[in-house]
Amino acid sequence: MDLDPNEIHIFRDGLLGQGAYGAVYRGVYRQDMVAVKLINGSIVDGRALQRDMESFHAELSILSRLRHKNIVRVYGGCLRPPCIFLVMQLMQQSLDSVIHHGQRHLTLRRALQLARDVAAGLSYLHPTIVHRDLKPANILIDESGTAKISDFGLARYKYKAYLSTRTPDQGSVAYMAPGTYITVVFVWKCFVQQRGLTDVTACPLINRLR
Repeated sequence: MDLDPNEIHIFRDGLLGQGAYGAVYRGVYRQDMVAVKLINGSIVDGRALQRDMESFHAELSILSRLRHKNIVRVYGGCLRPPCIFLVMQLMQQSLDSVIHHGQRHLTLRRALQLARDVAAGLSYLHPTIVHRDLKPANILIDESGTAKISDFGLARYKYKAYLSTRTPDQGSVAYMAPGTYITVVFVWKCFVQQRGLTDVTACPLINRLR
């Protein structure tokens, strides 16, 4: 999964998105259009913060082991400064953009189809991996309309019945279960609520009431 930086061409004017740990650009890898995620530090001054590096390494480690139609495919990456990047499948749009910027409301049938895709991806993950940041912005949709879970920067392997954290990085506030606010130790099922809130956000009936 260790890629040669010389094989990657990044379009610096092709920014696709910006996250807590990196920015995603449109690029080309072996004549295929791809999405290239660069760690924030490598964009600014060639130096990556330790926390960003740990998150990036965890994401590459986890994604390199996953093979499922509802998980974004990763081609590989590089963790050698200053060339720190992750090359992934290029997707058409995010669920967040469909909900908030789409020309038409999602139909109930379409919302349920996307929810099934997400549920299938989570079912594949949850025996061993907890995503920890499931939200519409991290659910991407390909050209065939299939939803895929992305952005595993906060994901953790589930070695036991609970997870612990001493840093406030266990997800996005609007989609976090209340239990994650009041203790550093919580059961992994707290993250099931993230999926429920994501489904509710996508529901066409809820969106019409906004």
